[in-house]
Amino acid sequence: MATLIYPHLFCFSYHRHPVKQPQGHPTWQQWQADHAACQVSGRQEYKTQDWEAIYEEKNLANTKNKNPGDTTGLLLYESVPESQKFQPLAVEVLRTLKENLASLESSIGQTWLILTQWQPETPQESENEVLQSILKLWSPTSKIETGVLLGTSFYSTSLKEGENLLVFLAQNEEKMSLILDFRYELQRLFYHEHKIHWSYYQGQTIKQDLINDGFFPSPEEIIPKTLINFKESQSIRGNFHELRKILYGNMEKLERHTFSVEGLSIQLRTLKTNLKAYHKRFNRIQNLCKDYPFLSKLELWSDFAAKQAIFYQDQIEQDIESLSPGLRVRDQQIRTLQVIVQAAEGERDRAIENTIAAAGIGIGTASAAAGSWAGTTRPLHTFALSTVIGVVLGVAVYLGLKAIRDRR
Repeated sequence: MATLIYPHLFCFSYHRHPVKQPQGHPTWQQWQADHAACQVSGRQEYKTQDWEAIYEEKNLANTKNKNPGDTTGLLLYESVPESQKFQPLAVEVLRTLKENLASLESSIGQTWLILTQWQPETPQESENEVLQSILKLWSPTSKIETGVLLGTSFYSTSLKEGENLLVFLAQNEEKMSLILDFRYELQRLFYHEHKIHWSYYQGQTIKQDLINDGFFPSPEEIIPKTLINFKESQSIRGNFHELRKILYGNMEKLERHTFSVEGLSIQLRTLKTNLKAYHKRFNRIQNLCKDYPFLSKLELWSDFAAKQAIFYQDQIEQDIESLSPGLRVRDQQIRTLQVIVQAAEGERDRAIENTIAAAGIGIGTASAAAGSWAGTTRPLHTFALSTVIGVVLGVAVYLGLKAIRDRR
């Protein structure tokens, strides 16, 4: 088992909140409340017999336009006490540091970073053996990727969705201090990385909702199948209320789907914005590294921007493109339904007009007949006869008007 010297555990956590209500994740405030007795310098420094910590919350706003932003970043790192700085420690000391920060959560993502010096217990002990002994305290879910920052090797892996782990194994105190000096640059870089992941998975959630709603086309379809049974609609043309129900239902779906597609567009813009910022921050880190006489190999981070982030971008763009025909089809279906409803309304109005005209003629005829036979000695017979004449003539007029208007 390797000997660790002055190990540090960082938590880079990111939380999204309403712009008008800037605040960190609830678990951040709870952590401070639980460790209030350990505070020795305002809200920043914490000390116990077993560990020391620095706690900092920062609004990750765009400083150029002074936008307050909607994301707060937490940078919290702890270490063994300064008095134990050069004392040999077992890897198990990291377990204690980990348990201290285990309650911290985020809504966008978190990166855990271990920074430590190490010494082999035996001449044969390799850096990989030290790494594996450290990783046993966590639960990696992906392969290990490597890089070098200012002469210090680091290893990156995923823990679970939204959480990453980096392990820096420094050779001496000088190189440990250099990595510590880069903590704010890394905080920004990891923020943009997590925001890119977050935007993509938000888009995937929207996509899944559309799939569940039967709107998203399947791989073998160019556009989604029609969601309106026009045969059924034609068969119930006389049922105006049923037609109107179908029309309003599809209008509601169109609105919901339009909002979903717009949501995908928003996630695409968010991803592109953070990818651009990621490139800038990465280039800044590279330029800063040139000021030091130590090797840096950061292909791991540049590959993320060039491969993973671009894949995310292309996927969302393809999803939006796939949905556009469906929106147009839905819009056309609604237009067709509107025509059917208008036709149903026209038929209803014509039927009413025919009924009124037939009734008017029938009543008029019956009244005329009754008037012409006024004064007869059989009034009941006169009433019945005039009524029959009026009804027959009214029905004949109704059928004639219907035939004429249907022909038109």
